[in-house]
Amino acid sequence: MKIGNKLRVKRDNKKLSQQEIADYLHISQRTYSNFESDKSEPSLTQLSKLAEVLEFNLLDMLQEQGLVFNQSYNEFKDNSQCIIIMKQKNLLHN
Repeated sequence: MKIGNKLRVKRDNKKLSQQEIADYLHISQRTYSNFESDKSEPSLTQLSKLAEVLEFNLLDMLQEQGLVFNQSYNEFKDNSQCIIIMKQKNLLHN
């Protein structure tokens, strides 16, 4: 399942509209819609905020997308720690 579809499912499970998520991210509804349809990808900051509002673990989501990490990364269940380490290792970019 692509990340856009996962975002849609998680949003639907929270009973939130695309507009509500877009407002939270300070972007247009169209931009958020493009994330869910895999026409564009959220930035690192946006992914972090999506993980907060939709309540998912960022590392788990990225691993499900085929990014493979050293086992030590599995210790980071906190999204902010995960982002810092991944950015330092140039695995994610803003």
